[in-house]
Amino acid sequence: MTYAAIRLAKHESPKKTAPAAAGIGATLPDIPMALGAAWLWARGREFSHSDFDKEVCGRSLFRDPDAALHSALAVASAMFIEHAFRGKPSHGNRATQSFLFRAFAAGPVERGAPANFASAFLLGWAGHILTDFLTHGKDARPVFWPVSEWKFESPVSYRERERHGRTFTIVEHAAVLAAASLLLIEARRTVRES
Repeated sequence: MTYAAIRLAKHESPKKTAPAAAGIGATLPDIPMALGAAWLWARGREFSHSDFDKEVCGRSLFRDPDAALHSALAVASAMFIEHAFRGKPSHGNRATQSFLFRAFAAGPVERGAPANFASAFLLGWAGHILTDFLTHGKDARPVFWPVSEWKFESPVSYRERERHGRTFTIVEHAAVLAAASLLLIEARRTVRES
């Protein structure tokens, strides 16, 4: 998802900050678990998936921030706040349209604010949550945390063999390879044109 967010932001916006913001936003929800993995590695021993689940996912120090950052309520609230503080662009009146416009706009919006850093960040974050919603089985996160502990266990999981994990991994890596190839082709074309 991080790669897709960066690619979309780069394609849709000439602003150099949009791809970085989208990539940071798409990475944000996994930071607590990455810190948990670093904590396990710092303890100087190898660990399995079950060790990770027990030692990191089982600790509220990592589990609660992970749940908060994977909550659709958190990103929706942040989008609402960003929209309220930014004001509406003059060409639209629907919140979603104006939010998407700001995320990928080529110029400033009303009030002279920078067009796209916050919006691209939030879209990257929302994209990560949507992707996880569709690709997590037994390790699904509570979608509406802290209001509800309800989890959607997707029939497709990147991690579980019985939920097409191997096929998903092959398709995902092929997509990343295709995206990297397109970026390389675009970079070479840009160099030739300059």
